[in-house]
Amino acid sequence: MAFRNGLISFLIVIVTSLITIAAGIILIVKFKNGFNALRLTGILLILIAVVMLLFSKKVCIRNVRLKENIVVTPMTNLQISSNIKSVKDIIESIESFSSFEVNTTNGVNTAVSVKRSDGIIEMLTGVDPKGAHLDIKVSVFDSVENACKSYNFNYKNYSKDYGIMNSSGTENDRYFVTYKNQLRSSAETMFQLTDTYVTYVFFQKGNMIIRLWETRDSGDSSKIDSYINLLSNKLSTLK
Repeated sequence: MAFRNGLISFLIVIVTSLITIAAGIILIVKFKNGFNALRLTGILLILIAVVMLLFSKKVCIRNVRLKENIVVTPMTNLQISSNIKSVKDIIESIESFSSFEVNTTNGVNTAVSVKRSDGIIEMLTGVDPKGAHLDIKVSVFDSVENACKSYNFNYKNYSKDYGIMNSSGTENDRYFVTYKNQLRSSAETMFQLTDTYVTYVFFQKGNMIIRLWETRDSGDSSKIDSYINLLSNKLSTLK
């Protein structure tokens, strides 16, 4: 259950919880030497109010997390045994991208203002904005170890912000899919529930990390499945 007007709903839940706690305390104090059933009712009211307070932010303020069926098998079935050096020509050949960027120069990550020792030797970004907006980022690392560190870092952060709907695989051949998050607006617009949805999918294949990020409106169809299938076919040449 989620409330469309987040801030107003949050305040209603807070006020209701405080009133419920007060009612519970009154029952406990008034009947402390009397009817046990009423004292028990007071305790239950306080417990219910505490639970309401604990979940108020999750229900009223946070994005709404929804399940959806993402078919990852084309990518999970892909076997890449060799250490990857570059996938630029493969990713650049995807014709449906309206833009394509190479975010590395001579093995240096230029996507950030300060040089980092994250081990990325090639970072590629392709965007398909028609209908659902899909952003694909492919990062090739200098070692499987650095790719694992990046995957673990992303898993931790996206789990917190978006929730992990599904994940599986081995230490260097794995994936995770976030829930489809229905976004809320900012505090200035009272955390209104919008009709915009966001989903992330991450794959690790050896020393390569692939991230798919889709943003779509309620009337748009998802393109994630078709791009997973497309990427797996393109990358199969690396075997």
